Amino acid sequence: MPSSATTGNHTTTKRARTWRLALVTAAVAGGARCTGSVTKSDGSPPDADTTAPTALATPASGSTIGLTTNIRIEFSEPIANDSLLVGGSMAAEADISLESDEQVLLVTPQSIWAEAPGRLLTIDGADRAGNAMTQLVLWYSIDGVSPSALASPASGSTLNATRPVVITFSEPMAPDTLVLAGDMGAEAGTAWSNGDTTLTVAPTTSWQAGSTRSLVVDGADPHGNALSQMSLLYAVDALSPSAWASPASGATLGPDQEIVVTFSEPMDPATLSLGGAMATEARSSLADQGQTLTLEPASAWTGGPTRTLSVNASDLAGNELVPLVLSYTVDATAPVATVLPVDGATIGPSSIIMLTLDEPVEPMTLALSGDMATEARAVWSNGNRSLDIAPASVWSGGSRSLVVDAEDEFGNAMVQLSLSYTVDATGPAATFVPPAPGNVGDSETIVVTFDEAVG
Repeated sequence: MPSSATTGNHTTTKRARTWRLALVTAAVAGGARCTGSVTKSDGSPPDADTTAPTALATPASGSTIGLTTNIRIEFSEPIANDSLLVGGSMAAEADISLESDEQVLLVTPQSIWAEAPGRLLTIDGADRAGNAMTQLVLWYSIDGVSPSALASPASGSTLNATRPVVITFSEPMAPDTLVLAGDMGAEAGTAWSNGDTTLTVAPTTSWQAGSTRSLVVDGADPHGNALSQMSLLYAVDALSPSAWASPASGATLGPDQEIVVTFSEPMDPATLSLGGAMATEARSSLADQGQTLTLEPASAWTGGPTRTLSVNASDLAGNELVPLVLSYTVDATAPVATVLPVDGATIGPSSIIMLTLDEPVEPMTLALSGDMATEARAVWSNGNRSLDIAPASVWSGGSRSLVVDAEDEFGNAMVQLSLSYTVDATGPAATFVPPAPGNVGDSETIVVTFDEAVG
C-alpha cells in the first residue's frame, strides 16, 4: 500500500486499489463547500459500481406472523430512498422507514395486518449507483387467533399440598410472555414441555392450605396473540386421611366374615390398593361416596393365625392415607360334638341326650331335624359348650332319628350329628310263681319273672 500523498491530496486504499481524492475548497455564500474528483493512482477514473444490492427479510418469507409483527429488511448496501417501491396486498396496510444509513427498511402495520393465510409483500429498489435489486417477494400468513387453554385439575377442584396444575394450550406459546398471579402464583415454579404447548405449574415447596386459593395465568403465542386470561380457583387440602377397621386388627374372624374399613373422608377409587396375605382372597367395594370400604372373601379366608391385610389409598385431593395394616386370626375349624347316649342306643321316653362341644356354639344357629325334633327341648350350659336335648313331654316309642346342626360364632358349621335311637316306651311285665297252697311260711320263696331288664 502506498504512503500518503502530497499536500492537497488524500490517498486511501480500498480492496487493494489505490484511489486519489483531490480536495478543493471553494468559497460559497454563507460558508464553504468541499468539491473534488476521484481518480485512480494512475489518474484514470474509478471503476463503475455495477453490483446489484441483495436483501434479507426477518421474519423470513413463508413465516406465520402476528397482527402487529414488524418486518425488517436488511440490504447489502445503502438503498436510494427515491428508488424504493413497496407492493403486494400488505403494502396498503404498511408504514415504511429507511434506517441505518438507508441500509435497513422497517415495514410496520399502520394498525394491524389483515388476517389471512397468504399475504404478499414485494420490495423493489436500487442502490445509489442505480443498480436495481432483484425484486424481493415475501409471503406471510397472518395469525390473529388467540390461544386457548385447559387446566387439569379443573378450576374448582381440590388439590393436595404438592399436586401440580397442568395447563394445555391450543398452540405453542412464547414462554417469555408467561405471567402468573394470584396467591398461588407466588408459590409456583413452572416447566414447559411438548413444544411449549404444555405448562406444568408446581409448588416450589408446597401449596398453602385454603378453601379458595387462586391462580391467574396470562401469556401470548409467538405471534403476539394474547391468551384470554385464565382465572383458576382451587381448594388446597393438606391433611392426610385416616381409617379404622371393624373388626379391629387383632380380632378373630370366621372364614366368611367381612371387614368394613371407614375413612375419615371420601377416597379416590382409582388409588385403592390392598396388600398382605389376605389381599389375594379379598373382594372389595367402596360405598358412601368413597368413605366406606367393604372387604369380603371371594370364597373363604384361609384359616390361621396372623393373617395380614393392608389398605392404601388417597383422598380426592391426592393426600395419601397412612397405610392401614391389619392382622387377624382366621378360625376356619368346625366345632365337633360328642354325644351320650351314643348313636344306636336304646333310650327311655324321658331320656336326655347330652352333647358336649369342643368350642362354644352360637345358640341361634342350632337346627334340629328328624322325627324326634318336634318332641325336643334344647337347654344350653357351660358357655354354650354343652347342650341337653330332652323331650318336651316324652319321646314316642320306636325307632327314632335326630339330626343336630349348629355353627360356632365365626360361622363354622359343626360336623353334623345324625343320630338313631330306639325309644322303649313299654313298661316291663312280671309273672310270679306262688308257693303251693298251704305251704306259705316265713321262709317260702316267691319267684317274680320280668319280661325285660329292670333297674
